[in-house]
Amino acid sequence: GAPESKGLLLASANETCTKCHDLRAKLEPLLLPNRSPHPPVMDGKCLDCHDPHGGGDKTLLKQGQKELCLSCHQKLAPELEKEVQHAALEVCSSCHAGHGSTQPAMLRSVGAELCLKCHKDHAERYKNDQLHKPVAQGQCLVCHEPHASNNHGMLRKPAAALCLDCHPNVTKTTEGGSTHAPATKGDCLGCHDPHSAPRTHLLKVDEGKLCQSCHGITQKEIAGFAFKHAPAQAGACLACHSPHAAPRPKLLTQ
Repeated sequence: GAPESKGLLLASANETCTKCHDLRAKLEPLLLPNRSPHPPVMDGKCLDCHDPHGGGDKTLLKQGQKELCLSCHQKLAPELEKEVQHAALEVCSSCHAGHGSTQPAMLRSVGAELCLKCHKDHAERYKNDQLHKPVAQGQCLVCHEPHASNNHGMLRKPAAALCLDCHPNVTKTTEGGSTHAPATKGDCLGCHDPHSAPRTHLLKVDEGKLCQSCHGITQKEIAGFAFKHAPAQAGACLACHSPHAAPRPKLLTQ
């Protein structure tokens, strides 16, 4: 007689798929603790995502990835309204494995290893001597949102507020003290590179040149003095001044 399965299938949809697509070896590791299998796959609901007859590419997905994923992951919909979008949002499988992963959140890999697959320019910069601690630990998501943000660079907060989460005391001083205007305004990135630098304190350029870029006096002017203060001549401004806050006027440390 005729098959009893829906759609005249010779067997259930899942059984029909697995006749050719043996997923058992791939899925068994996902059953272990701390893994992230995709529930439709584990429930045998292949046709929730795939068209059995054809599709726009070899994956035979019913819709574009973003639309298909959002049909279940609706809590991510508000992310699409944010100002700065991760380009990978158009192709979720750039970061997430469609059937499941041995990593959390179905990620293809974790931390910086995943991010650097696209952000290859950063890989070269990470060879610098000085690395921001989250960068050194491969923890990109300490500072960045993975999907979208209303802040430049997909930051979790505006840069100033974000820096102060870990560096809360940089502008604290005592009565009669002084603070550096960029630090007070939260313009941390005016002086510091957020990822890496070949200089201490993640400074964007050498100390003396950095200070001179705002504070008019130049090495040429110093060279014209009959008597030169050795630290000033060497561009060692921080020998006398604090870069953020100090207990005395003019950011003097003593």
